[in-house]
Amino acid sequence: MLHQESSNRISVNVFVIGNEATPESIRSKVAEAVSGINPKQSKTKKGFRWTLQQDKYLDSKEVKKLRRNLLRKKDNSLLRSRVYDWFLVELALNSGLRVMEITNLVWQDISEKNSCIQIYVRKGKFSKARTVICGDQLKEPLQAFKSWKQDNGEPLRKDAPVFYSNRTGKSMTRRALQASVKRSMSRAKLNRNYSIHCLRHTFATHLLKASSWNLRFVQQQLGHSSIATTEIYAKVMSKDGEKAMKRLYQT
Repeated sequence: MLHQESSNRISVNVFVIGNEATPESIRSKVAEAVSGINPKQSKTKKGFRWTLQQDKYLDSKEVKKLRRNLLRKKDNSLLRSRVYDWFLVELALNSGLRVMEITNLVWQDISEKNSCIQIYVRKGKFSKARTVICGDQLKEPLQAFKSWKQDNGEPLRKDAPVFYSNRTGKSMTRRALQASVKRSMSRAKLNRNYSIHCLRHTFATHLLKASSWNLRFVQQQLGHSSIATTEIYAKVMSKDGEKAMKRLYQT
């Protein structure tokens, strides 16, 4: 059982599961679930240790503040950067994708199934493929983003990059995506050190809470557990997972 430090923050350091598990062994598993890094394999100057710091993810109040300062309605006359910034933040908050995975997204990777949005990650870390389930909170930003792109002549064909660069005709670079998130953080007057990867940590920590500490589900969403390559687009989300996605950021 995990314990909270406050109503908005989640601690990954204090917990007890069963009688045989030790604090160190459980800490290792939780850190790996949230970050994808095995603490015993994460080398630092002081030895092999990794912990998730509180300044690496947003609490509930910060998530709400960030969203309040994003585009909240469809307006196809708005600047391209505002539309891109809005969708990028919402995508990261609702999927937990790595920046590399976002960069590689093309439109055929995004589909709607069973009232939820599914994102197929063709090549994640260590070249693993997986399907990520997103809640309905992503629907409005997705539809507005596609509508804006269509009205402004940006490609929406199946093999076109989701985050398209007008300069190169290819996908936006990782640096460009990082800059986009930094702009959003600046508008919301949040910690300037928050990065796009912090949104992945934010997704993980809030999903742990929303799923009642279902570590296996969180690992599957983040791509930290083995996912059969045959489960492309056909992976069916469990009822527990569906409930968790609907409660994401609601508590």
